[in-house]
Amino acid sequence: MDYTSIFEKNGLFFKCSHLESDIFLSKFKNSDALSFCKYLLEAGNDFIFEKTIFDINNYWDYNFIFGIKIKPESKIKAQFLLQYKKLKENFPEAIWQYPGIEVQNYYSGTFSSILRYEIPKEEFSTELLKIYNASRNINFAHAHFSFEPKNKTILIENILLGYDLYELKLAEKLLRRNDEKQKQFFLQGNEIMPVLEKIQKLEFSSIE
Repeated sequence: MDYTSIFEKNGLFFKCSHLESDIFLSKFKNSDALSFCKYLLEAGNDFIFEKTIFDINNYWDYNFIFGIKIKPESKIKAQFLLQYKKLKENFPEAIWQYPGIEVQNYYSGTFSSILRYEIPKEEFSTELLKIYNASRNINFAHAHFSFEPKNKTILIENILLGYDLYELKLAEKLLRRNDEKQKQFFLQGNEIMPVLEKIQKLEFSSIE
C-alpha cells in the first residue's frame, strides 16, 4: 500500500445509518478496528465520532461517522499499514476522507453544549460507547479525541447540538464527570456557527 496515500486522504472513517448502528458498533468492537484506532490515537493522530444529520428537523434521518484523522507528523509502524488495508477491505462502509457537515442551517434556533475533559487511555472504548448513547436523542453530536503522551490520557471535546434544551441537558448529564478540570460551555443561536466551522476543519473549538 502506498504510504503517502494515507496522508493525502486525511484518514480512515467508518459510516453507518442509525438503523444499522448497534450491529455495526458490535462488529467494530469485536474486530481489530477498535484496537487499531486506539493505537493510531496513541501514535499522535485524532479520533473523531460524529452523529451527522441530513435534515436537522428530522430525528430519523442521520448517520454515525467515526474514525481516525491522520496527522502527517505521526509515526505509523509498517505492520499497521497492512492492517489498515485489511480494515478497508472488511468494512465496505469505510471512506478515506471526512465527509464534512453542512453548516448553513444548523444554528438557527438551536442550543449547544461543549464539554472538554480528559480520561485515562484505558477508558477509550467505554467513553466512546457513552458518547454514542448520549447522542441518540439530540440532533447533532461531534466528539474529538486526542492523546496526551505526557500523562497518558485522552483529551475529549464533545460538542452537542439540538433544538430541544431538555434533551440536550440529558445528553450532557450522561457525559458530565465529577472532575474539577472538566470545562463546560453553553452556546445558542449565532454563537454556534464558528464552532461548526471549526468542526468542518476537524479542529478543536478553542472556546475559553
